Amino acid sequence: MKPVPVDHNGIDVDAIKRLCKRQPVKMVYITPHYHYPTTVILTTERRLQLLELSYRFGFIILEDDYDYDFNFNRNTELPLASIDDKGMVVYVGSFCKTLSPGFRTGFIVAPENLIREINKLKAIIDSNGDPVMEQVLGR
Repeated sequence: MKPVPVDHNGIDVDAIKRLCKRQPVKMVYITPHYHYPTTVILTTERRLQLLELSYRFGFIILEDDYDYDFNFNRNTELPLASIDDKGMVVYVGSFCKTLSPGFRTGFIVAPENLIREINKLKAIIDSNGDPVMEQVLGR
């Protein structure tokens, strides 16, 4: 793991580019709506630059959008996953902040082959899930 600086425009995409030129990068983890712990929002320009770097260098972007629904001050930027047409962004979120803190259910939006592999691993770790909560969410 390598830390990457965050400034007033979000994660430093130039630092990621320099890192990619020095060594292979498999994944970049971001919280673009409120970079933890700075709460800086990743700008549209940097979102596009980051996506272009992922295409160029072949790394996955893990977009953790845990608080997408909690933006009360300005127009919300759409998730990076919404403009990814090459399957390089894995988008994860949670319903616990929107519905209830006790509602410990999240979601993943990813290419189908990755979802199949995740389901295999989930079956080993959690074979039953939480059927009641899943029914509530479905309704």
